[in-house]
Amino acid sequence: MVSDEKSYHPALERLLAVGKHTWYVEPLEVMLCQQTGVKKQADWPIAPLSWLGEGGQAEAAYWLRADPVNFVLQRDSFSLSDPAPLPLAQEDAQAFISTLNEYFDLDGLRFYLSRSGAWYLRLDAPPEIRTTLPVTAAGRDINSYLPQGAGAARWNQLLNEMQMLLHDHPLNQAREASSELPVNSIWLSGGGVLPTKLETGPMTIFSNNALAVGLGLTANCPCLALPENLEAIINQAISEAWLVLDDADEAESKWFAPALEGLRKGKIGQLTLHFAAREQTLSIDIRPWDLWKFWRKVRPLKTYLS
Repeated sequence: MVSDEKSYHPALERLLAVGKHTWYVEPLEVMLCQQTGVKKQADWPIAPLSWLGEGGQAEAAYWLRADPVNFVLQRDSFSLSDPAPLPLAQEDAQAFISTLNEYFDLDGLRFYLSRSGAWYLRLDAPPEIRTTLPVTAAGRDINSYLPQGAGAARWNQLLNEMQMLLHDHPLNQAREASSELPVNSIWLSGGGVLPTKLETGPMTIFSNNALAVGLGLTANCPCLALPENLEAIINQAISEAWLVLDDADEAESKWFAPALEGLRKGKIGQLTLHFAAREQTLSIDIRPWDLWKFWRKVRPLKTYLS
């Protein structure tokens, strides 16, 4: 949480104050695809790229994210609960997936649980649907965000069957007894086949994010785990580096303070920051000379992303 009285993000807030801001009406995942030259299929193919980034074999198949979610009954509709997907213990997630695989085996559906806990659905043929990322639909009436397209009727029927199957699952009964949200539906998104080789130019990717790693592998870029801090990357004198952070904990001291110092000392010639803001992305471009803009007022972080 950011306090109005005392900033816990002084370096980041300074960078935000002096940089050039651009808002994009696209989720961050879509921007990552666009920046690496991925072409949109029926969806942006986030699922096969992420599955590859998690060490899976995307093969010549169609992949979808199949997130375990909770639908909340409103007065005359259902809304998608936040968080989506619901966090689950690995053994519980595997139990749900085993039930789904047994029931839908003859329909050609095969669910997979990745090492990160994300759920994926493998199909032998395109389902002829367009889907919506859960970050866009969270907290809203789901009717406008359910699968669309020529195959929508079949897939919405399959989703209804999944909901009935999950409703009676013993794990959901246990979750409700413990006042936890039940997994009462599956949210499909990010469908596609793995893109062919991407051309991004010389770039090194540092990330533990599945999509970022999958993009790097497809583009034949060096993909390395996040080091201890940004200084470890600056000291390698890499011409262009791309970092994707999933967790903001300790980001101020490990990433943003070294970035500010790197700009001041001329070790960083250009810095671009992207922040996910639900279905939008805030981008900030900073050059070393921007730090001389002393008239730019530093504001709390929450004023930019609220």
